[in-house]
Amino acid sequence: MSAWRHMAVLGDSFCAGISSDVHPPWPLIVARAIRAACPELIVTDTSVTGATTSEVTRQLPGLIDEHPDLVALSVGANDVLWTTSPDHKQIADAIEKIFSEMRLDLPAATVMTPTYADFPSHIPFRPRSRRRVAEGMRHLNAAIRRNALRHGFVLVDAETIPASARRGAFATDGLHASRTGHERIAHLHLARLDQAAGRQMSCASAKFDASTTATSTH
Repeated sequence: MSAWRHMAVLGDSFCAGISSDVHPPWPLIVARAIRAACPELIVTDTSVTGATTSEVTRQLPGLIDEHPDLVALSVGANDVLWTTSPDHKQIADAIEKIFSEMRLDLPAATVMTPTYADFPSHIPFRPRSRRRVAEGMRHLNAAIRRNALRHGFVLVDAETIPASARRGAFATDGLHASRTGHERIAHLHLARLDQAAGRQMSCASAKFDASTTATSTH
């Protein structure tokens, strides 16, 4: 089985990190670890802070044209955050469209995607806003989970992992992931990749060492 050769990173700040970060976001931590076994891996990163499902949908054709065999994707949170009345069905439909198109046009690719941990509890929202965002994120995570499982994506269900919701998993703004948060999600994705390797993954013999994920890729 051939090694992974091209990793694409797509989506919002959960994949991109934020400009003040001095540590890499989880997809680049994963890439660094994989390079220990697959040194030829290249990374194309089009993720951007603030990206919505609409922006990711527009980026998909260009990504698909490059034929990546490994994809890191996070999307949907900004659709919830940037409106006072999130349309849960519209967001779920957008997630389904993105995931379905990616699987249809990249049938052999390994796609990694996490749900979002409970960040609303760490932001000083007013009670009504907190309830709105928390409800919107529950609906979004359900759509991510449902479609990831349907299409055979590698899912890290951060919403259901208590450690992912701890204050230390988030940056000072309470919204974006901290270094600890990114490293935890990266390690969980690496574990999922390792578990799946015997069935379908490239670099099938690789055992990813969490000690290789502490610094940035290049």
